[in-house]
Amino acid sequence: MAHKDKWTPLKHQSGTQKYLTPKWGEVEPLVDIAEFISVYNSNFNSNRDQDISDILSVYENMTDERRVIAEYFQGGKVTPPGIWNIWGIYAAIATDKDDVEFSEILYKLNKALFTASIVAWHAKFNKQQARPIQLIRLLPDQQVTTWDGTRVSNKIWKPFQQSNNRTPTFPDFISGHSTFSGAASTVFNRYFGSNIS
Repeated sequence: MAHKDKWTPLKHQSGTQKYLTPKWGEVEPLVDIAEFISVYNSNFNSNRDQDISDILSVYENMTDERRVIAEYFQGGKVTPPGIWNIWGIYAAIATDKDDVEFSEILYKLNKALFTASIVAWHAKFNKQQARPIQLIRLLPDQQVTTWDGTRVSNKIWKPFQQSNNRTPTFPDFISGHSTFSGAASTVFNRYFGSNIS
């Protein structure tokens, strides 16, 4: 049986998941990440009961706006760093940055995103936190609400996702999407301020 608090690869029709990212811990960052590791260690919450309750509450109250946001950030063939690069290009064009500034923005943005990826996967590898799908399926037998409002057994619950996407094949903590967004927002604030439109 899966350990409640530790990530376990899901089984699906074509087999069991494997870690998505090989060679964790072997990619060298461009900057010292010790400070970032300290921050995520101090923010790690190994008690997931409230988290799971919050997630099930979101599903019971799923709105069209939340669905659209979830679909957008699933990205399809575009990764979260790819989405931020698209936004960076649009923002640089919209603010009439010259070629030098344009290049500098994309360099700094991708340096920040690269560092964020190392920090996020460092945390995922070290904490091995279970994903919500695992925790919800390990709850005592009960009916839970899905994203479309139907009630199902928690043993078959799955998160809102496009049919061609599966739950990611790596642990939950920390959120890669949030880590990338935090890194990118720092670069955006530096070059565009907080009022870009």
